[in-house]
Amino acid sequence: MAPKRRSVDSSGTKLGTRTPESKIDKFLKSPSLNEKGLVKGKMSTNYKKTVKIPQAEELSEDGLADQEGEEESLLARTETEHDPSALEKILSAVENNGMLVQGMSSQLGSMQSDISLIREDLTKIRDRVLNMEKTVDSLQSDIDMIKSKTRSFSSENHLLQNKLEDLENRSRRYNIRLVGFPEGVEGRQLVEQLKDVVLEKLGSEHFSPMFQIERAHRIPGGKSTPGRPPRTILMKLLLSMDRDMILRRARECAPIEHQSTRLLFFPDFARQTQEKRRNFNEIKKRLAQKDIKYSLLYPAKLRVIHNGTTEFFENSQQALDWMEQMGI
Repeated sequence: MAPKRRSVDSSGTKLGTRTPESKIDKFLKSPSLNEKGLVKGKMSTNYKKTVKIPQAEELSEDGLADQEGEEESLLARTETEHDPSALEKILSAVENNGMLVQGMSSQLGSMQSDISLIREDLTKIRDRVLNMEKTVDSLQSDIDMIKSKTRSFSSENHLLQNKLEDLENRSRRYNIRLVGFPEGVEGRQLVEQLKDVVLEKLGSEHFSPMFQIERAHRIPGGKSTPGRPPRTILMKLLLSMDRDMILRRARECAPIEHQSTRLLFFPDFARQTQEKRRNFNEIKKRLAQKDIKYSLLYPAKLRVIHNGTTEFFENSQQALDWMEQMGI
């Protein structure tokens, strides 16, 4: 039995055999292309419906020309839609768009994860800020309490300092500072010599029968050298009334001299009180130059008598303002 021969067409393809479908053939067979009205290179009825072919007797010469132009444009568009190279470009663009969409989807997923992380961080930061605000509020209340306590402690400290200063001044109310007494005699002999000088210079009749100097010593600081003033003597009396009388008589009998030196008697106060009283020195000099009566009261208050009126000043600035106002 002779083998069957398979016929071959003019293009060289064996008849009766199947050739693999290309992408173009698949595209032509796709439902989307059939919806447009193109099947196997022919116009579908949809396209025929869209183009109305008029009857020959209804067309004029111009109408025939327009109809021929429309048919040519339709045929050109149909040929373009069936052009294999154009379809390949369309398929390539579709594939590229698909890859682009996939890339954008992956990027969006990454962005969503980053946004989630940022939200978590913002939540943590918000919680920390809230905790810090609570801490700051607590610290502010503590600071306010500390400030109030500090003001209270400051006022109490000032009050205690004044009390301590007053107690120290009272413990020194039997003391007198003597400036200008020559050096060379110390110890018990100094006490006896001071007693004799006080009674002689100030008048023994002004003191009590029990007048007595308990002890006396020079302020430490090294022995005075020739040409320098002698060291100050600090002496304590037995009775405060004798101490007050010495200060009174020293003002009345001034100036008082002993061995060609001038003796000055001062009350003994605490250091803070001495500084307060020392601030009035310049004012007292100006008042003395104007022959205005004044006195320094305990602990540090200046009393001035001027034109029949008495003025009291707690500090030197008040006295200076008053002097400027009065033209002194």
